Amino acid sequence: MYAFGAFVGGTPEYDAGLDILLPPPPPTETPISFITPLAGTALKEDYQGLDTDNWNWTMWTGSQTGCIHWDPDALPALGSFVINGTIDMRGEDTYCFGPGEVIEINVTRRIMTLYSGWNLVSVPVIPDDPAIAAVFPMINPLNAWVYAGGAYANAAVVQPGRAYFLLYTPGPEDPDPVRFTIPGTPITNYTRTVGEGWALIGGVYDFGGVPVTSIATVPSGAILDDIVYYLDGETGAYMFDDKVVAGVGYWAFIDPPSPFTSAQITVNATYRMGAKASVGITEKPDWTLDMFFEGPSTRTITIGELDIATSGFDRGLDMPIPPALPNATFDVYIEGNMRMVKDIRANGEWTIVVNSTEPVEVSWVGD
Repeated sequence: MYAFGAFVGGTPEYDAGLDILLPPPPPTETPISFITPLAGTALKEDYQGLDTDNWNWTMWTGSQTGCIHWDPDALPALGSFVINGTIDMRGEDTYCFGPGEVIEINVTRRIMTLYSGWNLVSVPVIPDDPAIAAVFPMINPLNAWVYAGGAYANAAVVQPGRAYFLLYTPGPEDPDPVRFTIPGTPITNYTRTVGEGWALIGGVYDFGGVPVTSIATVPSGAILDDIVYYLDGETGAYMFDDKVVAGVGYWAFIDPPSPFTSAQITVNATYRMGAKASVGITEKPDWTLDMFFEGPSTRTITIGELDIATSGFDRGLDMPIPPALPNATFDVYIEGNMRMVKDIRANGEWTIVVNSTEPVEVSWVGD
């Protein structure tokens, strides 16, 4: 049996009287072991210190093939336990490996991260004190926003399944980014009703990510393209993903069939279940034109033609863009039944909306 944990006085290296060394192996075998980061000492039990909020253990599988088993109910309730960045140890109990594999186990109390500038987050616990000022003491409560009914409004409290825009402005002595935990009860599922169009949704206590295809909606298939969009805190750019991770907030485009004008969504900590979204149209456009808008920020808009494309959203061809940030100084998108930054049509005209507090320079290149 292998073991890891944290004790007073422990370090990431070998601690005599605390850690357990791995016995010398047979000449033709290299057994699986924990490996210390500096000396590379092979351990069977590795215990680190308590003077941190973030721990990392590295295992080397050597010449072995097999599976690691653990009891999820035995994990401490202090934060997240994730293998190789994707496998949440609270929801899985087995990891199988091959020879020559590096296994990274990350444990952290700091389930939340804020970068300087705008952040889009959700809270995967029911906070002991849900007031914005208590949950996010490092920001001005007036810089916390929610989106509902097509408009932004200041947030007063944190609620399950919601996502929040937070403006973090660290001082000279403040950390950037700041990582922290939130006392409360972990959320493993929630159900809420959202209106059609762009909606902000949150995650649950699943650090490996809940596949969007496993999010149940009534009516079914209400999340367009089975894709969600998050704000990259380091770059300030929107990115798309096919899963919902704890601590992160997401835009989803709710597109229920007529006559529905809203949808009920249910998110459960399903731990890697669900299939990938279908690819959609795979044919390449007959031509495309990339337009580059440079002002207070930058954005690329792409238009083009393909005879089987429509004037609406085409999976595999088009790319939506969520609403602009609160108090945005720059925004560019293709106008239509939804905002897009890439729009391929069979024919027709495109209307590009530009909102900027400063002059914008436009250039383009086509094929």
